[in-house]
Amino acid sequence: MIDNLVGFAAIAIQAGIPDSGVRLLAAAESLSGLPATLTWPATQMEFNRSLELARTKLANSHFQAELSAGRNMSLEQAVDYALKLPFHI
Repeated sequence: MIDNLVGFAAIAIQAGIPDSGVRLLAAAESLSGLPATLTWPATQMEFNRSLELARTKLANSHFQAELSAGRNMSLEQAVDYALKLPFHI
């Protein structure tokens, strides 16, 4: 499930909604202990790349606020949030 959250986050960032992507990355990190406990190296790479890309697209205060919001999400909240994202790819 964590890999899926990272994937949704990467898509959100690429689709022009980096704030949502950061929130999902923070949720994934908080829920699983990322990046230290990642099983798949590809997921670790996507997590790092997406986080850095989003950091370039958001003001630091907004970036930090989204990190905080994501860290406070339960798994159920994060999945629900991801499924309701307005992707226009």
